[in-house]
Amino acid sequence: MKYSRAKLNSFYDGLDGPSGNSVVSFGWDPRLNKVLVPLSAPDDAAISYFREHIPEDALLFRLVPWRAVALGMAEPEPTREK
Repeated sequence: MKYSRAKLNSFYDGLDGPSGNSVVSFGWDPRLNKVLVPLSAPDDAAISYFREHIPEDALLFRLVPWRAVALGMAEPEPTREK
């Protein structure tokens, strides 16, 4: 194991994350011992942001397109009584 949990957490501690809506979350994944960044859509700016702050061998991006569908759904219009 190259990085400890504390070291991995220190890579992103205090980061606000990039602007935009593609980043679902980010944090330490204990199963992989990496910083995991789930994205709802491919986003070069978000990927570049994390690569500037976190070493490549400690970072993993995962595409979760189902999240984009859930976020993109419109709220139903209220039922109007006649």
